[in-house]
Amino acid sequence: MISIGFTSCESDAYFEVPDGESKLFAFSEINTEDLIEVKVNTSIGINTDDRFYFPGQEGANVTLYKDGVPLDNPGFRYISSKAAFVSLGSFRPETNAVYGLHVELTDKTSKIKEIYAETSIPVKDTLSNVLIEKIDESHIRVSCGFKNLENEYFMLIPKFKSYQGAFLRTEISDIENTNVSLRSIINENKLLISKAELEEDLIFEVTSDEVLTGNLLDIELRSITKEAYKYYEKYSLEVVSQSISVSEPIIRQTNFENGLGLFTGYAKSSASFLIN
Repeated sequence: MISIGFTSCESDAYFEVPDGESKLFAFSEINTEDLIEVKVNTSIGINTDDRFYFPGQEGANVTLYKDGVPLDNPGFRYISSKAAFVSLGSFRPETNAVYGLHVELTDKTSKIKEIYAETSIPVKDTLSNVLIEKIDESHIRVSCGFKNLENEYFMLIPKFKSYQGAFLRTEISDIENTNVSLRSIINENKLLISKAELEEDLIFEVTSDEVLTGNLLDIELRSITKEAYKYYEKYSLEVVSQSISVSEPIIRQTNFENGLGLFTGYAKSSASFLIN
């Protein structure tokens, strides 16, 4: 009989992994009605609002450009309660100008690169073909037409509110147009819409745990840029991928040079409907 013995030798292996290149992240959506806010971080999570996971980057310089010229008027200040740089001036963006956003760390020894992006504000569109149907006391079906609107990309935000003006819990429960079902922004009361993908009117359902009769349905329409559409599209896919054990990696969309995030303009309009 021949006996053969096998032995194995195990030992720890050590190796160095080079540090990845850190990048600035900035997020800002500008319009003609609100003060400008710019959120800045050096590391980000999955959401556009990461103040819970990563505190805002206070030590940064934020500069706004109009048609290539830096503006002093906005007067950006870091507001800790908003974890953002906020323009406290009277400046409001215009729809016929190109705006640039430049962000850099105040620490000049940092190896993190400064970032820059440009955007403009689309012209305002208004929904003119909206049909509201009450299914029951807490359930509404909405039909909206987009073919006659000027812009190509939109965000639609429905909200129930009381007659006194207090907002009620609102949830998008169904989208009948299957070709836009993946365009709903997960966990948020928003619909992302590409007009080219709509073969007919958009039909969706919204619900609430409140009795809706006698209250209002507000529908905010945002005309957005192509860059914003792509950003939120990837964001929605990224959220979905978190619930799947095996999925393809999602590459974040950004319009910043050397950085991450989004700088974009939008125009908004709204309409209110009494539920009876």
